[in-house]
Amino acid sequence: MNAQGFALDVMHQFDEGVAKFLLEQLLDKENSVLEAWRNVAKMDRLYRGIVVPGHHNRNVRSLRQWKMFKAHELRFVVQHALPLLAKDFVDRNVYRVYCLASRIAFTCTKDVISTDDIDELKLLCDRFMIAFQESFGIRLMKFSIHLVSHLWYAVQLYGPLHVVSCYGPEDHIGRITRKIKGQL
Repeated sequence: MNAQGFALDVMHQFDEGVAKFLLEQLLDKENSVLEAWRNVAKMDRLYRGIVVPGHHNRNVRSLRQWKMFKAHELRFVVQHALPLLAKDFVDRNVYRVYCLASRIAFTCTKDVISTDDIDELKLLCDRFMIAFQESFGIRLMKFSIHLVSHLWYAVQLYGPLHVVSCYGPEDHIGRITRKIKGQL
């Protein structure tokens, strides 16, 4: 059997990679190249007010706890909150990066992916890479950021990325671990 490639794991690569990096740039005083972290209280109020129709909304943690966010919380942030949080607190070029990341995350995890979605993803991924480099520079282009340029192809090969992600296996590992610890 010949392997053509492997599915990019949306949990590790995008949610815990790209989304976490973008949150760090927005909220972390020590590691950010932006000054947006000065407005974390305002962003937190906006974030806590987000309710997405048809989406199971859990009680959200404060943005001040972003370093402890689980992957599904990071996905919620990137899909639904990043453009809102960044809008008034970063310049237009950086804001474009946040909007592109949000649209990419939404599109590659839709329930059904069409050929039009693949074409849109190709364009979005290319635009994201250019906008990211213009806004943050090559120095901050981590491996997870580079992999965004390949997301469209992974979606073309495997369909919606949440179907082939590590969310399921890691959830089972957690259940098994909790059962084992409960028997000790």
